[in-house]
Amino acid sequence: MEKSNKSNRIKIYAFIAFLAGLFSGIFLFFLNNDYEFLRIFWIGALSLFLILLTVWFYIKKIRPVNKPDIIVKELELYKNPKVVLVGGGTGLSTVLKGIKNYASYNHENISAIVTVADDGGSSGKLRRELDIIAPGDIRNCIVALSKEETLLSKLFNFRFKSHGELSGHSFGNLFLAALSGINNGDFEKAVKMACDILAVKGKIIPASLHNVNIGAKFEDGSEIIGESDISEKGKEKKINRIFLSPSDAKANPEAVKALNEADVIILGPGSLYTSLIPNLLFPQLRDAIIKSRALKVFVCNIMTQPGETSDFSASDHIKTLYNYIPGSINFAIVNKGEMSQELLKKYEIDGAFPVIIDNDELKSMNILPVMDNILLEGDYLRHNSDKLAKIIIRLVEEYKSL
Repeated sequence: MEKSNKSNRIKIYAFIAFLAGLFSGIFLFFLNNDYEFLRIFWIGALSLFLILLTVWFYIKKIRPVNKPDIIVKELELYKNPKVVLVGGGTGLSTVLKGIKNYASYNHENISAIVTVADDGGSSGKLRRELDIIAPGDIRNCIVALSKEETLLSKLFNFRFKSHGELSGHSFGNLFLAALSGINNGDFEKAVKMACDILAVKGKIIPASLHNVNIGAKFEDGSEIIGESDISEKGKEKKINRIFLSPSDAKANPEAVKALNEADVIILGPGSLYTSLIPNLLFPQLRDAIIKSRALKVFVCNIMTQPGETSDFSASDHIKTLYNYIPGSINFAIVNKGEMSQELLKKYEIDGAFPVIIDNDELKSMNILPVMDNILLEGDYLRHNSDKLAKIIIRLVEEYKSL
């Protein structure tokens, strides 16, 4: 079929070229003889038009196009490979925003496994009142994967300000809670319905379908249950380990399936103990990541988090993850961009500092560090979604060629 179409295009091109030559010859003949000006003008104009049409037709329809290598790679990369992202908070949605621009809009291509242990703010209120899975991080992922990201971001992140029961609730959380209600409490179905209604391309998968919490044991032996309390207490005490409550909560089978079929698994960025590790507390997810032969990429945080990762280097983050998924990471994406002193001082007030990039230690762990300027500066330091996506694309392509 392709050869036949090309043959037809060549025939059309030859006919146009013939006409261009014919009328150019007539124009030159008239030009060299004593003919009226208007006749010469219109024949000349027609000749020029046919010449330009011949050139345009060749460039657009006949000439083989040699796309730059990077474009070819980007086009080829996402025809088949399945990308699975694991995390929560703003970190997960940040990577999703970039990846969706390079992946074809096929819902089988991207899967985001989202932590469901958030118990603070609007999510916490809805969990306690309606006994549902925490909707906050899932809401952020829906916004990130939406084609109408800007509009949805304003709508879904809108928080009601009043003195009544709605105060503090975000519209997106209430939307998901309502969908769960009309589906008899089936939150997984509610998420899928939300994605269909909002034309979201990509799978958003709760890590568990149980209404779980996480707990933390600190180095002084004390324990506490609840993600928001862990984040607060973690500023005063060093976290020793994180655990599930209830301990026998099971992972979402859909999440296990996505990991088993993954070609690329991306961990981070995000709060180490309250966004990343909660997903690894489910034995089914943990084992799937360990056994997977997919390319595994860790996106390191730019700044330390007071209490959770104070004084942590890049390798410290991974060593902590290795308590759950030992030896599972191939690449670590780290930032080498310079940060503004004004923002650094703002972070220092809260006890946060740039993560130390210890390349030699990473290499000794058989992890290849990928250093680049991945900063996006605003009121806060964030990862640049587009740059992250391009780096991940390059890593996958290199990994495939090994």
